[in-house]
Amino acid sequence: MSEQLKWILVADDDADFLELVTVKLEMTLGSGLKIITAANGLEASSRLPYQAFDCIITDLKMPVKEGQALIKTVTQSALNGTTPIVVITGEPDRSLEKKYKQLKQFEKPADLDEVIKHVEQQIKLGPTDQRLTADLLNNFIKGVSEFIKETTQFESTLDVPYVKEENAAFQGDVFRVYDIRSGKSKARFLVGYPKTLLGSLDSKFNASSGDLKRLTGAAGKVIYDRLMKRGTGKGTTLSDSGYFDDPNDPGYEIERNRKGIVIPIKCQGDEKI
Repeated sequence: MSEQLKWILVADDDADFLELVTVKLEMTLGSGLKIITAANGLEASSRLPYQAFDCIITDLKMPVKEGQALIKTVTQSALNGTTPIVVITGEPDRSLEKKYKQLKQFEKPADLDEVIKHVEQQIKLGPTDQRLTADLLNNFIKGVSEFIKETTQFESTLDVPYVKEENAAFQGDVFRVYDIRSGKSKARFLVGYPKTLLGSLDSKFNASSGDLKRLTGAAGKVIYDRLMKRGTGKGTTLSDSGYFDDPNDPGYEIERNRKGIVIPIKCQGDEKI
């Protein structure tokens, strides 16, 4: 099974330099990379709401949206708020490193070997809050979407993820908590299933539509199977860590008090999972 991909976003308005950095990354770090390029800060920003990255490389002086505005957008992003940022610029602003702890600057003309070495180190260390690696997070989201389509034939669309506040209620009628581990990375997902979606699964899983615990348990196994088929990597485990169908359940209250990221997936009209 393939190893997890490492997702890198590179933003620079100099097309030649953009290509040089991309080639250098691929030559040095190998084939396990997914590099997304952007010609300006606005184009790069459009990737942030729907895609988690392991590292973001940017210039400061760019048209449309400058690097400093992009950096601010990164740090406010639900999926990339703690992603390591590498700035390669002819006009460094040293105050940025004091303001953003995950940021490192290199002045042009930069030693690209030194830059790539730093990028590699940051990828190994992971996001500054030790949340899930980008590829595993992206694959989990895609796995849920594939589960919806394959088991219910409903089309699904991903809404913009956002940060969940403490005590905020979850969307859905029945809830499952999943813990995922892959190497040193770990994360907890709470999936809220609408009953309308679960009602379409009874024939698929040979269970009564009223047996919600069994249906959601089977759904979790399908999501994990899709996760593994996407090449998540060896040693990845998914544990079923809780089931709630009553908002007054003490376990539900514990989960509701946690902070995290909400990733709404629309299916069958306005229903969300």
